[in-house]
Amino acid sequence: MKQEDELPIRRKKRYTHVLINLMVNTDGQWKRIRAADWNEGGFNFFLDQEIKGKNALFKKGPQQFSGELVWGQKSIDDALLMEMVLNTLIFNRLKLLTHDKAMAGRIIKLTRAQGRIDEKKKLLKVVDSSVTTEAELEALLQKMKSEHQLYRYGVRTESSEWNKIVQNTLETTEVVLMLSRVGEKLTGLSMNRKEDE
Repeated sequence: MKQEDELPIRRKKRYTHVLINLMVNTDGQWKRIRAADWNEGGFNFFLDQEIKGKNALFKKGPQQFSGELVWGQKSIDDALLMEMVLNTLIFNRLKLLTHDKAMAGRIIKLTRAQGRIDEKKKLLKVVDSSVTTEAELEALLQKMKSEHQLYRYGVRTESSEWNKIVQNTLETTEVVLMLSRVGEKLTGLSMNRKEDE
């Protein structure tokens, strides 16, 4: 049972400074994907087709590992994509409100609810006034549409092969991560957000 003062958000840091190139096996064929929002426990990725079942096989070079698909979302709807844009912007600023755990908890519940775009836009203006115009949000929506494919999945894995991939990526991108931390200090923004596990 959660303590009252605990936030229902991820406790493990997720990395976003680079994407990890992987392959996923769908219907007996390997397809290229890029792992985002990753850590030792899992990652998210986009794909142009639906995956049936709860488990999938992944690989990077010769290293193969299995993962559990804990969630999947079809993202062709502009309204759904706009909510993803708003949720991302809100989560990126949420850490500034962690001193008020009750408020942060209400914000998290709102971002998990679908079909509340107007409320999320109003909330975004409160937590991050740097993105306020419809034109800016529309530009972010178009960017997301051009970058992402039809389906988005969340993967959880306890694989030692995946852990090696994560450690190697962190070691080889140490300079990028260091530069992102310097940027965080200068801007007050975090590239590594904490979210739900």
